[in-house]
Amino acid sequence: MGAWIKWGLVLLVYTLSTVFGVEYCNVNGADGVPVFSAPPSGGTTAPLREDSPVGHVVYTLTASDTEYYVLNSMFPEFGINGNQIVVTGGLDYETTKQFTLNISAYECLYGPPVITLDLEIQIEPVNEFVPTFSPEIIIKDVTENTGPDTLVASLVCTDADDGPNPGCADFKIQSGDDSTPKFKMSSNSIQTTSTRVDYEQRSVYTLIITAADNPLLGSPKTGTATVLLRITPLNDNRPEFPASGYSAQLMENVPPGTSVVTVSATDDDLGPRSHGDVTYTITGGNSDTKFYIDPDSGLISTIAPLDFETRSSYQLDVQATDGGGDNDVTSVSIDVGDVNDNPPDCSSSPRVVDIEETKTLGTNVLNLVCSDNDFGSTLTYQLTNDGGGTFSINSRGNINLRKDLDYDLGLRSYQLTAVISDGVHIVTLTIQMKVTPVNEFPPQFGPSTSISVPENKIIGSLVYTAMATDNDAITSDLEPLTYSILTVSNDGITKFWIDEFSGDIVLINPLDFESFQNYIVTYVAADHGNLKATSSVTISVENINDNAPVCSPDAVPLQVTEDTVTTTTIYALNCDDEDGDLLQYTIREHQPNDATLNVTSSGTIVVNKPLDFENQPFYRVKVGVSDGQWSDTVTVAMFVTDVNEGAPEFSSSGIYNATLLETAKTGEFVLQVSATDVDQNLISFTFGVNYNSFIVDPYSGDIYLSGPLDRETVPLYTLLVLATDGSSTSTATVYVNVKDVNEAPACIQDKYTFTTIEGSPIMTLVGQVSALDPDKEGTNGDVQYAIESGNVHSHFSIDPDDGRITIAYPTDYEEGTSFDLVVSVTDRATYPLSDRCTAAITIVDVNDNPPVFNPRALFSSVTESAPKGTSVTRVSARDADSDLDGNNRFSYSMDSITPFKVHPTTGIVTVDKPLDRETEDRYFITVLAIDEGSSPQTGMLTLEISIEDINDNTPQIIGDYNTQVSEGSPVQTVVFQMSSNDGDSGENKRPYYSIVSGNYDSSFKIEPFSGYVQVSAALDRETRSVYYLVIKVSDLGSPQLYSTATATITISDVNDNPPTFIQGEREFFVDENVPFYTKVGRLDAVDKDEGVNAQLFYKVAEFISGPPGSFLINETSGEIFTNMALDREKESFFRLKISVTDAGTPELSAEEIVEITVQDTNDNYPEFQAASYTKTVAENIPVGSTIITTAAIDVDLGFFSEISYELDLSTADGLLADFYITIHPYFGDIILKRPLDFEAEDVLFMTVIAKDGDSPPKSTTTNVTIYVTDVNDNPPEFSPLFYNAEAPLTEVCEFIITTVTATDRDQTNNAELFYLLDPVDEQSPFQVNFESGEVKARNNLNESQYVIKVISKDNGEPRLTSQSATVRMDTFQTDLHVISFVLSLTKNQFLGVEADFLSEVTSAIRLTYPLAYVRRWCLHEEDGKTTVQLYAVEDDLSDWIYNLHLPKPFLKTDETMPLFDPYGINADIWSRFSVTDVTGFVPPEPVDINPEVAPVSDTQTDKVDPLAVALPIFFLLLLLLIAILLLLAWKRKWCRKGNKSEKVELPEKSPSAPSSPRPLSPNSVKITPEPEPQTESPSPEINQRPTTNNPFNKRGVDPVTGWVYVENSMTRERLWIRSPSQDPLYTKMAAPFGS
Repeated sequence: MGAWIKWGLVLLVYTLSTVFGVEYCNVNGADGVPVFSAPPSGGTTAPLREDSPVGHVVYTLTASDTEYYVLNSMFPEFGINGNQIVVTGGLDYETTKQFTLNISAYECLYGPPVITLDLEIQIEPVNEFVPTFSPEIIIKDVTENTGPDTLVASLVCTDADDGPNPGCADFKIQSGDDSTPKFKMSSNSIQTTSTRVDYEQRSVYTLIITAADNPLLGSPKTGTATVLLRITPLNDNRPEFPASGYSAQLMENVPPGTSVVTVSATDDDLGPRSHGDVTYTITGGNSDTKFYIDPDSGLISTIAPLDFETRSSYQLDVQATDGGGDNDVTSVSIDVGDVNDNPPDCSSSPRVVDIEETKTLGTNVLNLVCSDNDFGSTLTYQLTNDGGGTFSINSRGNINLRKDLDYDLGLRSYQLTAVISDGVHIVTLTIQMKVTPVNEFPPQFGPSTSISVPENKIIGSLVYTAMATDNDAITSDLEPLTYSILTVSNDGITKFWIDEFSGDIVLINPLDFESFQNYIVTYVAADHGNLKATSSVTISVENINDNAPVCSPDAVPLQVTEDTVTTTTIYALNCDDEDGDLLQYTIREHQPNDATLNVTSSGTIVVNKPLDFENQPFYRVKVGVSDGQWSDTVTVAMFVTDVNEGAPEFSSSGIYNATLLETAKTGEFVLQVSATDVDQNLISFTFGVNYNSFIVDPYSGDIYLSGPLDRETVPLYTLLVLATDGSSTSTATVYVNVKDVNEAPACIQDKYTFTTIEGSPIMTLVGQVSALDPDKEGTNGDVQYAIESGNVHSHFSIDPDDGRITIAYPTDYEEGTSFDLVVSVTDRATYPLSDRCTAAITIVDVNDNPPVFNPRALFSSVTESAPKGTSVTRVSARDADSDLDGNNRFSYSMDSITPFKVHPTTGIVTVDKPLDRETEDRYFITVLAIDEGSSPQTGMLTLEISIEDINDNTPQIIGDYNTQVSEGSPVQTVVFQMSSNDGDSGENKRPYYSIVSGNYDSSFKIEPFSGYVQVSAALDRETRSVYYLVIKVSDLGSPQLYSTATATITISDVNDNPPTFIQGEREFFVDENVPFYTKVGRLDAVDKDEGVNAQLFYKVAEFISGPPGSFLINETSGEIFTNMALDREKESFFRLKISVTDAGTPELSAEEIVEITVQDTNDNYPEFQAASYTKTVAENIPVGSTIITTAAIDVDLGFFSEISYELDLSTADGLLADFYITIHPYFGDIILKRPLDFEAEDVLFMTVIAKDGDSPPKSTTTNVTIYVTDVNDNPPEFSPLFYNAEAPLTEVCEFIITTVTATDRDQTNNAELFYLLDPVDEQSPFQVNFESGEVKARNNLNESQYVIKVISKDNGEPRLTSQSATVRMDTFQTDLHVISFVLSLTKNQFLGVEADFLSEVTSAIRLTYPLAYVRRWCLHEEDGKTTVQLYAVEDDLSDWIYNLHLPKPFLKTDETMPLFDPYGINADIWSRFSVTDVTGFVPPEPVDINPEVAPVSDTQTDKVDPLAVALPIFFLLLLLLIAILLLLAWKRKWCRKGNKSEKVELPEKSPSAPSSPRPLSPNSVKITPEPEPQTESPSPEINQRPTTNNPFNKRGVDPVTGWVYVENSMTRERLWIRSPSQDPLYTKMAAPFGS
């Protein structure tokens, strides 16, 4: 205020002096100039404490010749009092550290200042503030036993004082630590000392920390902080057991839950984490889990029974574990006492033992393995069943043999019972001893023999049967004998095969007398014990003339030069006959038939006449080779070769050009190269080297694409094509240009993941997506990026050129935490292609109060030539946050890379890198103010800096200039306009154009400012077809800059030249019958004009000779094609007029005559006279017979019409037919070459091929079917030949003893069979069913064994009889051998499970009798229950015919019934099959012939009307009588019909003949039984009554009731007689059953 008053006074004085004209100052300076005496006038510095009071004199001014002083600087803190600078306001070092005061000295009041002084006042800091901790209270956790120098906490101390010395300089622990310190200070950090903390001694520390400052002036001040340290306990004490272990004793019979012992461990740990709590577990020694330990108390107790015999002691490992996982282990010893509680154990002893029949007496056959787990027990052994004294046992349990064994004659199985005792417990053991046979005798053969076999014997035929015998007994589980071939001489092991079981030696590969004349086959027979016998048979091969001459090769191609002289041998035939016959050679065919070639007697081909390539270039002869019976043919094809006179010549001077798109497909036509040969030789084309992408047609010269193209990899292919006529070669060059096709760009990644900080400034880089474009050239390979979707609120932008994603609008975490941007990448092609990817951007949250700029936007400018360091502007921000954690202290930065930088403290923006206005004329820079808080926050300022231009950019011509102008264009015609670009502005940017060079004859001019290029003189394409103008563009800046570019101007043509045909071939040849549009040839024309004027179109102008429309021409290529089917026989010559016209205006054209000759081809196939052939022959037709003749014709001429025949061997049917059939090669006769066999093949299918004489030939086929009819050539065969059966002595039920079965390999009638008893057994008490082969007893039997033979006959012509089958039948007594099962099943239900039932019963019996078998005898059903009656045989030795001499051991009822005890081992049979009872023989209830008469009832309902009963009976009898009459009539008719072909009377009574006619066979042919010779019936046996006419011709005695009955043998009807005394045969019939 004082200064303002003084200035006011000065102004007043000056005004008054002016008004009144009074002078107060010597303006002339006569009295001197003011001068500051001290300090010098240049300026000075004065120190001043910041706590100086108001009025304090800072500095005293001294200047000579001075009236007064004025303080020019306006600082409220300072003022002037006379010549003294004094303090007028409060000072603060922390706000302003220095002041500069400007002081003026005046000589007079109203005059101007004479001298000035700058006084610099330095503020000195004073210690005002106490150091403060933030926070003042700190809580930290420290783990006990933490090592020394471990950081516990870092303290933050601040002092508001500012100055050169730190505000917090001395940190100390004032109190709270132990007497032996556990903590120390290191600067501002609390650390542990070497004395470790222990939770068990102290769990909490409260430390008081002090910090003192170190001021320059004044006394230091101290601040305090409280640090609460909580000690975290560790598990640092282990649990401990007593040093000695634990022990206990228990008896093995103590119950589970018995306490054993208690273990205990201690742990010194304290704290809340249960470190001192101990739990117990058993970790070892308790593998059988007999003991349990209480985890809390440590009590061990039993949880399962103990067993001394299993384990007599335990050593348990017990572990005590505290809450922290530390543990200790102790041992607990437990002894278990014994109690006698175990019986003897013989489980490991075998129950079934095999003993060889040859074992000697005293042999140890079994050692019982028995043990007793009780300690000290002694076992005793005893046999209660010793097999009738056959075996014995000693005190050690060893079972020995006491009697001799005999497998064949004695018992084959013994069941022993052994008793084992330990004095308290007894164990019974059942042991089965099975006697096994011993192989004692080797097989035996008869003497060796010799046989003869023709070499053409059919494969698969039986050659010889080897047969050996063996005296050893044969069992069911062993094959009797097996056969094998040991050796075959002459390497014939592949010729013969022997059946392993029958010994049949069979031919398996063809024989050949010419190879070997005999074979010695050595064969071996081996029994099941591998005892062997060896024998041999000598097989002599009989020679048959079966080899035709063979020539190799059968087709001979020859090349002979035309200058070959006559009599020259050109080839020697290589023919051979394996039969050794003399061969004769003849020429059968000669094409052409001019005898040019001949064959000698030795088989050499010689030239017989001079050769001439031009007249006849090809000869073919067929040479016949014969051995007198068989023949072969050799075809010799001779090519006459010409003398080569020159190499082929390419058209187009051997240079070809083609263009393909890079997307061209494989197989696309590229172009055709063509060449001519003066020799008219066939020209073939090949590549000089292998090209992966191209192939050339060797005949047409067409080049095709064979692989993918890629412009970016190979833009141009240079192909070398070779044309050769066989000896000389020419080369052409083909240039194939690959034209680019746009291919889609592709993102490098499908998904990108980025993060950005919330509120990041605009242009902040978030991330970059990248893509690759396969294209390498032009705009096809340039890609641009764009955000398609997901950019909510447009927070992001993407650089279209490099894919950099930046912030476009600041994000706010609270508004959105993430963004999923869909980014597209697109090329810049005319038809752009694109790809897409996603960018997942995550926003990172930050603190919400950033520093704030005010204003938030600034504008500044700078020239682009400004050097580095030039100051541009200054930015300033404030932060509303407090100073906690430095949130309001911030620094400046920029978030993007620009040529500017900002000082982090002052905010001054300076130039950091060279500037270029043309690159960037304006910068929008985001300046950041980032605070220093724990979560730093940022304020942003947008700084716009405009770059001012200088002329530093050269103008650049934009684009390429390549255009056309017609040669007739008038002067002043605008050709194009040049365009340029200059990064500068104003005059620096304005262009000026001029033509520098290339403007021949001044044909063009350019406007200097517009850039228009115009025609300035007449143009002539013939003189110059293209101009290359170098054009210069300059700017008007200073200095002047320029650049140049070349413009290509092509002069387009005017149509003034007609097309002309290129000299070339005008005569073409084409084969007849080629497909439509077959290429015939090509005409080429050229036009000197260009473009459309040179575009040529071909057409057929006139058909001079030949039908119109026969040919057409490709209007663009000049290729001539067929347009109809050509037939040389109809039209062989055509003449065409071809015209070519250009597309110019006016059209110009030319014409050419073309001649086309049609050549003959083999265009007709042979044709059979029938589409198919069928023939039926008998299988016994002789070999060599002609079965059928196939014939074909060919309408072609010459050798094209010569037909040969063969069978198609490419199918299985053809190969099979070829085995039996051959075909005449010239006549087509189908001839039998091997005997037929209907049973092997009843029909043959074959395909006959007819071929003409062409090479390769044309062929056609026909199907031939040969049906083979059967001849009765196979007798019936039984399988098996031996039947083993059983029959009861007395028949009670319908029982089929067995069924014999035979087969016949023939068909139809020849295979229909019937069965008869062998004549020697016709009087036996058995009969065989004529049709089924069922064998039954006709009468009761009285012998223990019957052996009969059965034969089978077929119904063929002649009738054939089989080898007889042997049937063995052993009789059994029903009351001794039959066991009956009563089942709660119906008969039908039982039949459904019969197989399973018999299998289970058999298995049950085989537990005792391992070789036994079971068969069912009778089956009865009554009251819903079924009685099944079975019998069993102890072994199956009777299944072999070799054992006919052995008796059949039937098992008795009392031997089998105990095996089916309902509570025994086989009890499951009862439940599974609902068995209710098992008994012995149960006969059916007899039928009483005197039925009871029901008593007469008095009630009306019980009366029986006699008429009601009689009428139904009468009608039933009547119907029965009619049926019998019809049956007799039919039977008589059948018998008459059957005897038409064979009138032989059958015997009146034949025991084995059927009683009814046999049913019709499928083909309605009846079987007529062959009559048997009549013999006199022998006298009736004792058990057979004389034959009478009485139908009840059989008599028997029921074994249970003793009643006598008579039976109708046909109907099985019985009449019972109560007393057997009236029958004279009773005594004899009942004798076998006992009295």
